[in-house]
Amino acid sequence: MKILIYDNCHSELEALYNMLINISDEFKIDKVMETKRGYLLYEEHNHDFIFINSDCHHGKNFLNEIHNKNPQQNLIALSDSLNCTDNIKCSFCKQEDNKFLLVRPIYSNDLFYLLLGNNKRPTYCDNNQILKRLKKIDQNFHNFDFCIENKMFVNKNSFLKRDEKVFNLLTQLKLQNIPYEIDSTKNIKILEQEN
Repeated sequence: MKILIYDNCHSELEALYNMLINISDEFKIDKVMETKRGYLLYEEHNHDFIFINSDCHHGKNFLNEIHNKNPQQNLIALSDSLNCTDNIKCSFCKQEDNKFLLVRPIYSNDLFYLLLGNNKRPTYCDNNQILKRLKKIDQNFHNFDFCIENKMFVNKNSFLKRDEKVFNLLTQLKLQNIPYEIDSTKNIKILEQEN
């Protein structure tokens, strides 16, 4: 299997490369930090999968150019948030079997589903992706417990002396494009994603 990875962050590039090599040392992987080199490799080789960091301007352009050139190409947009690119939105991923948004942190199971063409694909709308992000956010907010069943951050203190903790948590949810509502006791309910 031939794979191309573009990421302008060296540590993220190496982390994904190492995960893929741990899955199979038979993979032929091109890894680049510059889109110019990525374009050249894309033109020279036929890649089964292309992973692109879509959080940066160059990555978005690279992703969109490859998609426009070859809509059949298996493209995986990598992101630290639940935001899509201009051309690849949630509805697009649902309609196309070869386009995905994979939200970091990335786990081997995510890669298994993608590489093996399993119908259970990790995408923007996938609850597992959202739950991963929520669990990561939860680790930084000790005044709240995250209840998975209810998809709610439950305020551990009936009265917080300052609203700063609530504001910071809401800010993180907003940055991750996760819709929410807050009740009078400062519990934060996660709402369903709109497509």
